[in-house]
Amino acid sequence: MSTLLNTSAIHPLGRVDYWTGGIAEHFFETRFSPLGPRPFEGWMKGSQVGPITIRAINGSPHRIARRPTEISQSDPEHILLYLARQGQFRIGQDERKCVLTAGDMGIQDTSRPSVVESPGNLSLFVLSFPKQLLGPRADHISQQTAQRLSAQKSPFVQLAAPFVARLANAADRGDLSSHESEGAFEMLLTILQTVHSGTDGIALARHSQRKTMLSQLRAYALEHLHEADLGPERLAQAHYISVRYVHRLFAASGTGVAEWIRTQRLEKVMKALQDPALATTPIASIAISWGFTDHSSFSRSFRQYFGKTPTMVRKEHLEHTFNGVT
Repeated sequence: MSTLLNTSAIHPLGRVDYWTGGIAEHFFETRFSPLGPRPFEGWMKGSQVGPITIRAINGSPHRIARRPTEISQSDPEHILLYLARQGQFRIGQDERKCVLTAGDMGIQDTSRPSVVESPGNLSLFVLSFPKQLLGPRADHISQQTAQRLSAQKSPFVQLAAPFVARLANAADRGDLSSHESEGAFEMLLTILQTVHSGTDGIALARHSQRKTMLSQLRAYALEHLHEADLGPERLAQAHYISVRYVHRLFAASGTGVAEWIRTQRLEKVMKALQDPALATTPIASIAISWGFTDHSSFSRSFRQYFGKTPTMVRKEHLEHTFNGVT
């Protein structure tokens, strides 16, 4: 995993500001304070699996408070899944408190006040899940913060620790193919959903996750329709998923990604051709402004989709406007 923070090279008097700024950069705004007389020592390493970030943290005793003031300054709207490796880790949120020991799991919602602390040296993993990926299950999961999920009582939780550790290292080394990364991304979501949902909830969450991701892909595509290089590769890169997964999400909706983008662009061109303010703008220029780089291909696609050529559409609209029909 890549090293993100390390206090070993920081003067003891500057470590509080250093770690506070590091948490703000990699998580969110907080109020950080060491516990005990000794200067704080710690390091943070990280890797990424799709839109899910994984952080490994080792640190001496400390306390991190997130109050309404810090939440108003920044809120990534994430669910944090903690996986304790060594030491004790306390989570307090929503008038609940829990203590995690090695192998235990627990969650925190970044959108509400909370306190986390370690009374001694600790080592843990933090998995950060964007709420938007969880769909309607996000609210249900976020209501179960600060509850201990014991490795001693749950074989599933017990299995999660070595899996997450090995996955984080594999992702950081670049060992995962795009197909494997896609699978790992869904497995991490399944871990979160399994420990907080019933069987029906997991199925609903998976469906909602795919529906939410498709909505995000479409929203991004609409925002970048005018860019000629927009395609499945761009969508995949912008959302930290594989190109194969992009194709699969669009195919499940009944329309391929290239066809969907082309259709949206054609609709934009049609609207532009009917705009009196653009009556003197060359059709080729309008087509290029919406991402069509080959005029003959554009004209053919336009006629196939609308049943008329761009020139015919503009002429008919101008005639109707002139005659007062519209």
